Amino acid sequence: MHTKTIVQLQVFSGRRNPQWELTEQQKKAFVKLWIAAKVEEQKINLPSNLGYQGFVVWDNLYKWIIYNGHAHRMHNKVIETKKDTGNGIELFLRNTLPKNIAVELKEMGL
Repeated sequence: MHTKTIVQLQVFSGRRNPQWELTEQQKKAFVKLWIAAKVEEQKINLPSNLGYQGFVVWDNLYKWIIYNGHAHRMHNKVIETKKDTGNGIELFLRNTLPKNIAVELKEMGL
């Protein structure tokens, strides 16, 4: 059974952030990166600044926030945080950005 996995680029304040659906292959690769990431031992605050705030990914079970070298997964009010060493998960998500959205962002100077 295919479950939709949505990615949202958190980049705007005051206007809708771009979002797209991962393919099943991309979802498997994303989950594999998440599983391989090392658990973060120290408490990390979630982003609260204006402008770029990384990526939010969600499906029917989990919500992830990927930002600034950290990956947070939320489920039933439990947050698990892992290190995104080298921003590998964040870069992976950036590379799933559909071309039409990438062109639009480039035209905006982002």
